[in-house]
Amino acid sequence: IVIPGDLFQGNEEQFRRVLPSYRALLRSLHAPHGVYVVQGDAESADRLVRLVVGTGVVVLNDRIVSLRVGDRHVLLGGNKLRWAPPEGVAVREELIDADPAAVRVLVAHRPEVVLGLPPNAGIDVVIAGHTHGGQVALPLFGPIVRFSPVSRAVAAGGLHEVHGNPIYVSTGAGLVRQQAPQIRFLTRPSVGLVTLDSP
Repeated sequence: IVIPGDLFQGNEEQFRRVLPSYRALLRSLHAPHGVYVVQGDAESADRLVRLVVGTGVVVLNDRIVSLRVGDRHVLLGGNKLRWAPPEGVAVREELIDADPAAVRVLVAHRPEVVLGLPPNAGIDVVIAGHTHGGQVALPLFGPIVRFSPVSRAVAAGGLHEVHGNPIYVSTGAGLVRQQAPQIRFLTRPSVGLVTLDSP
């Protein structure tokens, strides 16, 4: 299970009030090979650590974990919210240069990380969030606001390809709580299931 950020948005008083229930929710998540999260815009790095303490959820701060899933070697890399500094670049380069037989997954909050990848970089999928699918979309147009320089189609969420690089953008399950309207229109909340298959 990977969570591409934006776990909770609110002030410190609200955060303290919901912290026990959030930790209980995160503790309830179980996957054979772990639960991983990257920082989103909604939480500071300190708040993210406070959210996951004691839950078993692993924060992927510009690092890669190596997993064995069945007979496959999986490299799961995570970028911090600010993905452009050298540490973030190093994670992406390590995934690109890794053994092509390994399944290579990059998790980053902001989907524009895919725009910085070389064409056909070899990363099997980038998983991102941030856009909330725009929260409000119009028929034949898509999201009114993208929150990212990716195309309107990518910002709308789901599985796409950008310069030969697959990316899945989660529309998430909640709402932006502060400056955005507290509604979703033609943008359903979602929890995605991405299946990686051999060609």
